[in-house]
Amino acid sequence: MAMPREDEPLIAARTRLPSLLRLPGQTDLSVLMGIGGALALLAIAIGASGSIMAFIDVPSMLIVLGGTAAITAAGYAPSDIAHATAAAARTLLRASHSAAEVATDILECAAQARSGGAQALRRVLDARDPDDKLRRSLSLAAVGLPVEGIEAMIDRETRAGIQRLATAAGILRRAADVAPAMGLIGTLIGLVQMLGVLDTPSKIGPGMALALLTTLYGAVLAHLVLLPLAARLDRAAEDDERVAQLCRMGAVSIARQESLNTLEMQLNSALPPADRPRYVD
Repeated sequence: MAMPREDEPLIAARTRLPSLLRLPGQTDLSVLMGIGGALALLAIAIGASGSIMAFIDVPSMLIVLGGTAAITAAGYAPSDIAHATAAAARTLLRASHSAAEVATDILECAAQARSGGAQALRRVLDARDPDDKLRRSLSLAAVGLPVEGIEAMIDRETRAGIQRLATAAGILRRAADVAPAMGLIGTLIGLVQMLGVLDTPSKIGPGMALALLTTLYGAVLAHLVLLPLAARLDRAAEDDERVAQLCRMGAVSIARQESLNTLEMQLNSALPPADRPRYVD
């Protein structure tokens, strides 16, 4: 689809806003599908060779799940846990940003600002999700904030967001360290119980189940759930930093009333060749 030239009227650009009008709430389910798929394959493998119910043991779950949650929470303030949980939930259920789409959106908004001024830009931004980073960033230029103020506010917001994600990822990694340890503790408890009833073979089973299943639960929780979630949060922090850089370029360029060609070159300088938009012919 042809993009407007620098010297042609930009009114037609208002009809090409499908990316600007994306509905809020789009989600990226790749991490949840990956974790769910791994757990499903594990369940299928267990079911194919025996009964799944043999791998369900409530005392083992209490030791691993409850112990992991309690020990992890002991190292953080309640507010850290609450904020990290909320940040992790929002991040894990949101769509990943496409750098090419973000750059194109910025150019679309800049085109609106050139053709209709700040009022036209505000109308376009009002169509976006209120929590959208691009909307918040470009709104600073739409209200006439100086360039230095725009850069400072975007940088502060970006650092705060990345710090929240880093804290959430740190909590998950701490939990991933604790889970196998709780599994080992459960194994020792089960062995002690077994040794106490060696003269009664019928009572050895519960102790053996506790000894083995706590180790299994700890390994599964750490490596199939917690560490993949932490890795997803790390990726989200990198994604947010890249998007913030593009938004900062766009907001500053609009505030300075630079040409679309100049803005496109600036955005492309921060993107790999495959993601560089060709908006101005």
